[in-house]
Amino acid sequence: MKVGSPIPSERHLAEHADVTRTVIRGLMASLAKDGVIRRKGRNWALYAPIKPSLLNQASENPVSRRQQVKDYLMSELGRGRLQPGQSITELAIAKKLGVATISVREALLEMMPLGVFSKNKSRLWEVAAFTPTKITMMREFREMVEVYCLRKLIARGLTPHSRKELEQIRAETQSLIASKAPLTEKILSVDLSFHRFLLEASGNPLITERVEFIYLIIGFQLVSPLNSPEQGRLGLRQHLTIIDDILGGKLDPAEDHLLAHLQSSEETFCSIVKRFDMGKS
Repeated sequence: MKVGSPIPSERHLAEHADVTRTVIRGLMASLAKDGVIRRKGRNWALYAPIKPSLLNQASENPVSRRQQVKDYLMSELGRGRLQPGQSITELAIAKKLGVATISVREALLEMMPLGVFSKNKSRLWEVAAFTPTKITMMREFREMVEVYCLRKLIARGLTPHSRKELEQIRAETQSLIASKAPLTEKILSVDLSFHRFLLEASGNPLITERVEFIYLIIGFQLVSPLNSPEQGRLGLRQHLTIIDDILGGKLDPAEDHLLAHLQSSEETFCSIVKRFDMGKS
């Protein structure tokens, strides 16, 4: 790649490398700090040759290790391997994943405000329970944030770049709906891509920095064995309708369809949480 060349989007790089976009963001931030890449509009561009030593150092970014821990904990929660009230130790998780205990501690501290993990009276980490009040609060906040972002997106209109990205998400969504294979992990990736696009389209960093729990809710639903691939495809069909509304600049139908989608999503989430809290996963 020549100096001055544009760098592919975070989503493209994440899919190509089979990692999360958080890992790619950590890599980009490290390279930008070293003066290798710079922002060019909404995208990155190569500013100086990349030294192998810098690339290796960036790939070891603590952000990626924390995300690895968070992804693992989410998967364990969704599959019912972690139960409410169960104690967990930083050392055990660190050994299992081959990371430092500080990465585990930082990941747990980042997830703590989401109400998923807490410290008990003995100062040990334990899995928190999802109370009806907590579920309602999460649903209400998610609804307010996503509807706000939708309104901002349609009011401003799609840029050529954002339209292309949304059309790509639409094409991937259609492909998954048509597929007969149980592509749960791919469904999770595309589902998150749509909601992340919606949230980031607001252009408000205060929102994008504080909506991690929305991704947690989506991930918790989709990795659960109680959520079948067909249920995932149903959610993707609802995405298609919303995407078509956005591409057509239709605010009222888009908002109605998004609210209906979030309502059905909440019902799935509640059924999974109920089973989760009863310890029957």
